[in-house]
Amino acid sequence: MITPAFELSQEPNFLTILIHVPYAKVNEVDLYIDGVDFKFYAKPYFLRLTLPGRLVEDGREKASYDADT
Repeated sequence: MITPAFELSQEPNFLTILIHVPYAKVNEVDLYIDGVDFKFYAKPYFLRLTLPGRLVEDGREKASYDADT
């Protein structure tokens, strides 16, 4: 497995995780969020983050894909 390049940024109410996975197939991406754990998988990439605080899933979370970057 390859750890992808990623960036974290935080605002008062949001955490943004930018993951760079060239050549990954967007329809084969798995995301897992549970408490302080965040996992991302897109063959051959795997990213696991354990954050210092709990992640909240309240309907405002979203994921997007930019094929141009």
